[in-house]
This record gives sequence, C-alpha cells and structure tokens, in this order.
Amino acid sequence: MTGKTILGIYLDENRLDYVHAVKRFGRIHLEPPHDGMPAFGTLPGGAKGLEAFLRELPPKSHRRLSLCLSRNLFFVRDVEVPPVPMEDALDVVRNALPIHVHLSVEDIYWSVDLVRRRNKTISATLVYVERKIVDPVLSVLAETGHREQLISLCPISFGLAAWLRQTWSLPSGLVRKEDDLREVLALDPDGVVCSRLLNPSEGIWDRDQLRAWFLAQGKVPAEKIDDWTESVQSESVPPRKFLSGWPHPKVNLGTAAACALLSGRSVLCLDGRTPSLPGLHPAKVVLPFLLFLALTAWGLGAHVERRTAALERSAARLAEETRKLEAELKPLEKNAQEMEQLKKLVKEADVFLKGRPRFYELLNDIAQRVPSGTWISQFNYAAGKMTASFQSPDSLKTIESLRECPLLKDVKLQGSVHRGRDGKETFTVVLELK
Repeated sequence: MTGKTILGIYLDENRLDYVHAVKRFGRIHLEPPHDGMPAFGTLPGGAKGLEAFLRELPPKSHRRLSLCLSRNLFFVRDVEVPPVPMEDALDVVRNALPIHVHLSVEDIYWSVDLVRRRNKTISATLVYVERKIVDPVLSVLAETGHREQLISLCPISFGLAAWLRQTWSLPSGLVRKEDDLREVLALDPDGVVCSRLLNPSEGIWDRDQLRAWFLAQGKVPAEKIDDWTESVQSESVPPRKFLSGWPHPKVNLGTAAACALLSGRSVLCLDGRTPSLPGLHPAKVVLPFLLFLALTAWGLGAHVERRTAALERSAARLAEETRKLEAELKPLEKNAQEMEQLKKLVKEADVFLKGRPRFYELLNDIAQRVPSGTWISQFNYAAGKMTASFQSPDSLKTIESLRECPLLKDVKLQGSVHRGRDGKETFTVVLELK
C-alpha cells in the first residue's frame, strides 16, 4: 500500500471515531484527511454523523476505508470445518449458512474468517448482520462517493484483534464494555479464537471466572489480558506502543478500525461481496512479480544482445580461420589421396612379394612337366590365378601334365586350340594356384 491513505472509522449511534494515516515506502504516519481537519478525532455518530463527516472529505481513489460497527449489531458463530483446502472450506461455510444463521439468508450480509491452524485444521468464524442495519451506512458511502474505497466493514472486535496482534505478543485477550454488556476477545498466534458478548446472567462475570474463561478458550494467562473494565485485574497493563502519536483504542476506536487494513491478513467486509480467502492480496504478489519479470527481461535482453554480438564476432573470426585452414588443407588432401594410392600399391607389392617364391617354383615345375618344345608366350597373374598363353606340339599332353602339378588347384582351357603351319598348337590356360 505504498503511497496509499488509510481511513479507519468506528461508528455507533452516539459517536464516530476516525483515524487517518498515510503509508509510503513501508512507513506509516498520521496525516490530516483534509485541510482544516485533524488526523484523528471523535464526532457525533449515527448515519447523519457519518454523512456529515464524509461530505467534508473529498473522495480519493487511493484512499482505503475500513469501517467498524458496534459488536452487538453482529452475530458470530464458530463453524466446524474439516481439514480441507481453503476454497473447499469456504464452500462448506456457504452451504451450512441455513443451519448456523437464525435469520433468512436473503436478509443478511455475511463473511467468514478462515484460519489454518498449526495442526492443519481450519478454524472458521462466521460473522453475519442484518441488511437493514448495514444498508443505510452503504447508502451514505455511495451518496458521498466513498463506496468504492470501502475495503473492510466488520465488528469492532476484528479491528481490536488486528490492533492486539500488532501490539501484544500472542496469545492475548481483551475485555471491554459495550453498553450494558462486556465483550471478551481471545487471540492466539493463528488468529481470533473467540469473540463473545457477555451479560451478568451468563455467570461468567467476576475476575476468577473471566480468567478461567480466557485460559480455557485460548490459553491466555492473566498477565496477557488487556482489561478495560478493571474486572480481571486491579490495574490494566497497557500494551506496547503501536505507533508514536496514534491514539489508544480506549480513546479512539478509529485506531482499531485502521489496524484492520495494516495487519496484512484477510479482512472481513460484510457488504454483500463474496468473502475473500486469507492470504496475500494478489497485487502484493503480482506487481512485484511483474516488476521482477520486467527487470529480468531487460537484463536478459541486454545480456542476449551483448552475447549475440560476441558470438557474431566469434563466428566471423572462426569463418576466416576455417577459410584459411581449408586453403591449407587442400594440398594435404592431395597428399592424403596420394598416400592412399601408395598404400594400395605397397599392399599389392607386398602381396606379390610374398607370393613370388611360390610363383618361381611353379614356373620351374611347369617347365619340367610340359612336353619338350613347349613355351609360354605371355602370362598374367592376379588373385591367385595365372592366365598363360602356351605354344606346344601337343596341347592335350601339356594340359594333362599341368593338372598333375601339386602347386595347382585347377587347370582350365580358355578358348580354342589353334594349330600353326609349323605344327605347334597355340592355346590359353587358366591356372589356379593352391
């Protein structure tokens, strides 16, 4: 609520207490609501008093209004709710309204204070009021232009609970007079435990009985009870100061009304709107989150731009180096190809050299076996086979003698046999070595 103004009003038939403050940058201080008006004060009450006060106060969109009414105008019920999600707990209370409300649902405004206890159970405090009591107040707000600024409308008890939460260590309690009744209010660290109006006929009236009641309801010891009636303790122990210069709620209940908007918890607004669930206001989460996203996006954008420029420079440098390397690699690629060819030739030569002794042995054996006058005009050797062209006086004997060679696996005549004028036969034979 940085830069927001807060107007807390307590209203009953006889008095109107108000406190006006401004909250800026996490700090809050009292400030007059309008020129010529004090920051807090007490005026005649009732709807007419409220109208007269608000007509002197120009409406402002940034003002937040909390209006607390007398506790005896409201009815408060404790509703049992199973340990379910808060949304379901709200539905449980809504569906149980006809059971817990003694008036027609159409004739009331209602809200509920849902508190998740530390043991995970849910405490639901149902608050309702007759429409005919609140409608005149809402009409005044509408006629004076302040209806849209209304944030909280609830019993003064819940404003006092917010004030106690700000000024006392919890658990704590409060006893105060309201007309001929006495209100007792008990709080623990989770929230309101009980708000109740007592009269002498209920039997809970003297000091010991009230102390026992507080101890039973909220485990509130006597020294943690702020007593405005001097019925529980001989001298009431004043709570710690809330804010310097603020009037004590004993004097001005507008302070308690304003505290309802300063507690940081969900507020009750019995004006017909849907009850709100406890938790942070969406703006308190969304706006900082959006600001964080905007700053993050800006930072990331600047980082991405710097990083992109650096990468573009690196890419240009790498492209130039790559071009130079490619130019240097072209001779190396040619050398690599030549090396591959050389390896192939060396391998073939190695194979040939390894088989050379056997090759000469084969030629010697053939020379000894073939008929006299036989000679080889030409031959080729590859992959273990030798193709040779023979000239011999007798091709049949030559082939048969070749087949007897132990170094040969197979001997095949390739093509036909030609006889020359000199009587010699020319033919080609494929010799497969073992």
